[in-house]
Amino acid sequence: MKIILSLGKIHAIWCRVKTGSTGVSPVKDTTLACRASAQTGGTPVLPGCCEVQLFPRDGIKSFRSHHRGLVLLALLLAGAAYCIAEDSAVALQNGDSYKGASDTYFYDSAGNFNYGKAREISFGKVVRLEDGSERNQVALLRFDLSPLAGQKAGGPATLSLVQVNLLNTSGKNACRFSVFEVSPENADWVEGTESGEEAMEGSPTWSFKAVPATMWAGAGGLAKEGADYDPIPVAEADFKETDGTHHVVQIQIPAALIQKWIDQPELNGGLLFVWQSGDPYLCQFRSSEWSISEQRPLLEVKVKP
Repeated sequence: MKIILSLGKIHAIWCRVKTGSTGVSPVKDTTLACRASAQTGGTPVLPGCCEVQLFPRDGIKSFRSHHRGLVLLALLLAGAAYCIAEDSAVALQNGDSYKGASDTYFYDSAGNFNYGKAREISFGKVVRLEDGSERNQVALLRFDLSPLAGQKAGGPATLSLVQVNLLNTSGKNACRFSVFEVSPENADWVEGTESGEEAMEGSPTWSFKAVPATMWAGAGGLAKEGADYDPIPVAEADFKETDGTHHVVQIQIPAALIQKWIDQPELNGGLLFVWQSGDPYLCQFRSSEWSISEQRPLLEVKVKP
């Protein structure tokens, strides 16, 4: 982390902040603009937080010890040194140090099957070639934000998903999908332990939030707006045409929603993915069980200092 401390004739630069093993990873440095101030506000420079080196400004090549003493005296007279920090970001992605992402999907024609351990997140609408019937499929994705407890969201979070495939039966290329907040009544879902097999007890399916008896709050497949999900979309996005490239689709999650999930984790039901418009498609992203950890769903959260 780089810091600039401007007072009189000096700059103090290069402050390295020690990070702990919290299961989250800084994804970029934070630049701090620090100044001596008698005003309140800002974050004090904590002892032991960083190692500071002093460098001259305005062509002055060296300092004598009494110059440093004058600087310290000026700081004491002015008040305390405060840092005004830019927002930093942390990355949440299932791997060795973080295992808080859960995802699953299910479809109406296999109402008792679970896909919690599948390598992909799959959702959409497909027309069966053999009989012309439709198959509706939805997906769920949630990140545990407990590593950010007590933090303040500094802006929208970015969800990055790597495409696996785009399946359609129409020969056309058009697919738009919506992402909704799962209702608090459904927030306690778990992803389940199967990968396309009949659900074990406690796993979710199209028909049940938890087999064998706990229903979704509204309807099968979380289909009832208001009861199963907030009807106002969190975001809408396009699934890109498959051309042999594994595209990354990025979705912005509002800061207010991230903050709610941080402050009230019991309300964090995650996101519901629903095919919205276009020709019938089955959209597939790499899930949190994908073999290459760097290609699993990634949530980058901005936090204030």
